[in-house]
Amino acid sequence: LILIMNAMNFVDGMDGLAGGLATLTAIGLLYTAIALNILVVKVMAILVIAVTLGFLRYNFPKATTFMGDSGSQSLGFVFAVAAIYCPIKSYTVVAMFVPLLTLGVPLAELVLTFFRRLFTGKSITRGDLRHSFHLLQTRGVGKLKIVLTFWAVAATLQIFAFTLFLFDRRIVFSILVLFMLIVAGWFLLLSRKEER
Repeated sequence: LILIMNAMNFVDGMDGLAGGLATLTAIGLLYTAIALNILVVKVMAILVIAVTLGFLRYNFPKATTFMGDSGSQSLGFVFAVAAIYCPIKSYTVVAMFVPLLTLGVPLAELVLTFFRRLFTGKSITRGDLRHSFHLLQTRGVGKLKIVLTFWAVAATLQIFAFTLFLFDRRIVFSILVLFMLIVAGWFLLLSRKEER
């Protein structure tokens, strides 16, 4: 619960970013809930989609309304509960992995931030402006492009979540790992250029 709540909070650093990622995550959870026939998660996902789409109208760059910690952590709490609620007995790995995969971008940001702060000797609880979306901004990438890039990565992860129910899981996982390595390498390259 705490991990996913903080993961959503970490991506709430740019207009439209957390709201869009939450919408995409909820779409992935809705698909999972339909595939696994979980009524409670279906309802939760539909409500989150409706709320975040309405919110994005005012939060998209340039925003007039902001989510804040209470909004991002509340969304994280909903996603964490939905992930826990999935029945793992019948689908085992898929049921456990799909809810986490739909949260791939926030969780990746959380892991990257944790290790970056740990290895640089900074407090892991003190905020900074060194998140991956901040790095992109210092490289001259516009805010709208950054938000759309993160949305695109999240949407791609949703496609992987969908295909886990349709194709051979070993093939899907292999392609997923390759995709994640490419994205991680790209951000690592940007980070090293920034340090220079």
